[in-house]
Order: sequence, then C-alpha cells, then structure tokens
Amino acid sequence: MQKVALYRPGAIGDVLLNFNFVKQLKEKHEVHYFCHDSIHSILNNFVKNNNLLEHFYPLEKYDSNNFSKTINLVGYPLHEGYPHKKMQNHILYYFANELGVNFTFNEFELDLPPLPKKIKNRNTPRYITFQNKTGWSAYKEWWGWQKLIDLIKQNHPEIEIYQIGGPHDIIMNNIDGSFCSDSFEEKVAAQAWALGHIGLDSVFQVTSNIQWRNKGRTKAIILFGSTQYNGTGYPFNINISLNLPCQPCFKEDPKISTMSMGPCQNPPDQTYEDPKHACMAGISVEMVYLNVLKLIKT
Repeated sequence: MQKVALYRPGAIGDVLLNFNFVKQLKEKHEVHYFCHDSIHSILNNFVKNNNLLEHFYPLEKYDSNNFSKTINLVGYPLHEGYPHKKMQNHILYYFANELGVNFTFNEFELDLPPLPKKIKNRNTPRYITFQNKTGWSAYKEWWGWQKLIDLIKQNHPEIEIYQIGGPHDIIMNNIDGSFCSDSFEEKVAAQAWALGHIGLDSVFQVTSNIQWRNKGRTKAIILFGSTQYNGTGYPFNINISLNLPCQPCFKEDPKISTMSMGPCQNPPDQTYEDPKHACMAGISVEMVYLNVLKLIKT
C-alpha cells in the first residue's frame, strides 16, 4: 500500500474539509496528514477519538523522504482566477480532485458523541448553538446576534441557546451557556445534539456536514457576506446571502492574509478595523429569526 502524505498547514476549517474524503483515501493508501502545530493541537483528540486517521501530525514531523507521494492541498481554485473570480464548483470538488477521489458531500460520518454535561435539559434536550465570530475576515461577520438571541428567548423561552466558538470570543448575553473555552470535541458534541445551528462561513459550518449515526446532520442557518454561499456552503443548509453585485469579494484580514483584496468599498470609505459591509448589514434580525423558527419546529 502506497504511503502518502497530505500537506495542508491550515486553516482549521479547510483541514476538516479534507476529512470528507479520508475514508476513500484509506482504502488505497496509508495516509499521513500534516497541518500547522496550532491546528494539530486543536484537532488531534477529535481525529484520534473518531478513528479518522491513524497518522495525524504537526508540520514539524514532515519529511518528504518518508513518502512515495506528497499532495500539497490548496482547495481554492487559483487556476480559475480565485479570489478575483467566483468559484465554479464547491470547494469540496476541488479538494476531491487534488486527492484523486470521488466528490461527495456524504462521507463525513461519525458516531454521535455523548451529550455534553453543560446542557441543562438533559431528558429532552431542545436547544440551538451559534457561532458569531470567524477567523480570516471580519467581512464574514454580522451585527445582529444579541437582538436575535433576545428575540428567540422572548418568544421561545423553552429553547436553550449555547455559544460555540474560539476561546477569545466575547460571550453574548441571555444565553444558557458557552462552550467557547471548552475542547473542540465538546463544541462539536454540542452542535451534534442541537436542534439546529446558526452561524457564519467558518469552522462550525464545516462540521454541520457531519452525518451523525442514528441522528443525521444538524440543520444549520449560515449567513454569508464576503464569501460564496454556493462555493463553501452546503446545499442542505439554509444559506442566507443578499446576492449583492459585489458578492463574493473574498476580502480578508490584511494582517494575516496573503490575498486580502483591500478594504470593503460597499459602502465606501470604511476601514477594515471599522467595517460596515452592506452584505451583512442588510441581513435583518427578522430574516434570520423566521428561519430559526423552521429549526425549532422540527
């Protein structure tokens, strides 16, 4: 069996996207995956506990001499003109081509983890999760979270609300709990058991594609600003995009991106540090709330 290295430094969501195809790869190859040290530390237990890969390492462990083949994973179609042009296919399609496997949405299947202890109503859990911050781009973020949470609590106090995200995210008010400082496994477990998830084009949109055995996927509402809803979103989620002429712009944080594309110009004269992007400002709380009702009525 050929010994193959998959080399993808980051980001965490992109690494998770590759896990859609490890089942196919492992049928033909001995697969070794290498990612950035910080991402490895976040995902290592998740990968091991779910038997996704036997060989999952930080980049420092990589040595090309140990492998018959190395696949440097990119995913994003630079050859098509990205980020100056829209993606012609879903990002999973491009990763599948790089990996030499069949494109599918349906192979990221895991056992349902234990219900997290933080969930208050443990007999008949009825709750939603949300992620309100992203990495890489403020232009993927929305300003209506607190009003949305308050509206849900006002009209449906029986529905619990839990925040998932990064350890440095500001915790919202009027929620039932936060998993932001918990392990990645606990955050994914919270999402797995939820009635639904509300979020952005970020890591917990990627995990909404996981099919939990004996449950199925957690339904999600995903808000899209600078990125392309049919390029990185999933067709089975509720993807909210205003489809403005300037969307998608793929603009990112100039401090960390090698292709930041500059500050948003809709409206003009804004700075990255003080964003006012119309693609998210135009998404009303009521618009999102009406879709939340679809999640909690299931």
